[in-house]
Amino acid sequence: MFTFFYDEESIFSFFRDICYNALIYQYWKRGNNMSLIIKLREAKNFTPNEIGAAKYIISHSDEVIRLSCTELAKKTYTSPATIIRLCKKIGIGGYQEFKVILATEINFFIKNSMEINKNNEIDKKDSISDIIDKISSLSIDSLKETKILTDKNVVKSVIDMINNAEILDLYGSGASHFVALDANYKFMRIGKVTATYALYDQQYVQAKNSNENHAAIIFSYSGETAEMIEIAKILTENKAKIITITKNSDNTLEKFADKSLYVTAKENLYRSAAIYSRISMLNVIDILYTAYFNLIYEKALEALGKTRISKTEGKL
Repeated sequence: MFTFFYDEESIFSFFRDICYNALIYQYWKRGNNMSLIIKLREAKNFTPNEIGAAKYIISHSDEVIRLSCTELAKKTYTSPATIIRLCKKIGIGGYQEFKVILATEINFFIKNSMEINKNNEIDKKDSISDIIDKISSLSIDSLKETKILTDKNVVKSVIDMINNAEILDLYGSGASHFVALDANYKFMRIGKVTATYALYDQQYVQAKNSNENHAAIIFSYSGETAEMIEIAKILTENKAKIITITKNSDNTLEKFADKSLYVTAKENLYRSAAIYSRISMLNVIDILYTAYFNLIYEKALEALGKTRISKTEGKL
């Protein structure tokens, strides 16, 4: 017979975690399958006052969990009503629940070596070592946060849409087109009929020729790329299934989607290079490709064997 000894702190931590997990479960059950902290940073549908409060919460998260609603309102130069509205906009019923979930997420970020308000801005004075550290760290954090945003039920639905479609069309412009090319090659290798084109006029024709037997994945970090919005309108008219992969923020493109997947990123001064959003999108594609591969496992293996190019082929 074994005897177990628990100190008071261990017992407290055990029951605290049960309570925290119950609240997190209720939060997620209401459809909030995204991190509270990420929602605050993305500032979806926030007013200027709410944006200011959200920035303060992210920058002073350890302090905020010890503040009352009135105290936080004073710190952010807003009002208790603004703080409550902010809580409701991110799917939380009240301020006390907000603090408990925030404390739990802070612990989650720490356990996963993720920093809530890490200052990794690229500076012109940065050394090569600084750049290596910052770019690597930001890329890793973007992948970790994209994992949080990725809903497994949405992934399953997207895979079913891809599987049921006769043709998988892939759309993207600029840096997003290179993500579309990667997806096109992966799915084509395992036997899926795919199509993607670099020029907009070709993508326009591609969309015009689509029908209810097509599934389309549209890549746009902002979700506001004019050409991709026009493509989405055409696809909707033609009753093609639409999957969008965008930043987690209010955007026009997702309004046309049957299913939406989201990425997070730290784009700012170097946005034109689309560094972190591209990495996050490629990660989502790898998830979709692998899940689809497993769904058609035997067929996928056979197709890979057929399309494999040996080292001796193609030599002059």
